[in-house]
Amino acid sequence: MIIFENRLRVNRSRELLKDSPDHWIREGNLFYQQKKFTQALVAYTRAIDQDSNNAQGWNLKGLTLWELKRYEVAIGAYSTAVKRDPDYAIAWINLGNALFFLDRYREASNAFNKALEIDPKNADGWNDRGNVLIAGLKKHFVHMMRPSGWTRTMPLHGIIKGSH
Repeated sequence: MIIFENRLRVNRSRELLKDSPDHWIREGNLFYQQKKFTQALVAYTRAIDQDSNNAQGWNLKGLTLWELKRYEVAIGAYSTAVKRDPDYAIAWINLGNALFFLDRYREASNAFNKALEIDPKNADGWNDRGNVLIAGLKKHFVHMMRPSGWTRTMPLHGIIKGSH
């Protein structure tokens, strides 16, 4: 009788786990690894529907939206992830990279700074922060060197070599 009751409890637990946020995140990860991003998005969304405070689910949804080239929506998902868990350094880095890609350097720098406050040994965070600073300086430098009224963007190497 005890063995039967234990099996019944195990079977009930398995059934409950099949519809848990963790289950849907695992499913999403499998789809993501297979580059089936639409199916991964559905799975991550189901995880979030069951637990809207699941920062990992929001972060993974952001990664998937990014792969689907839905950049602004991905930024929204990363932003939600860091609201749900402000100490989630990887989500801050992903947010920073998304902002950087869209040339939102100041916001990206702030996201990387937050990630590095949380995890100061994170090499990716330092590297990405450096990339933003360099890109921001290049943009600022090119803008400063433009003759007034000039509308086309001049490549940085053209300025350094003195060619126009």
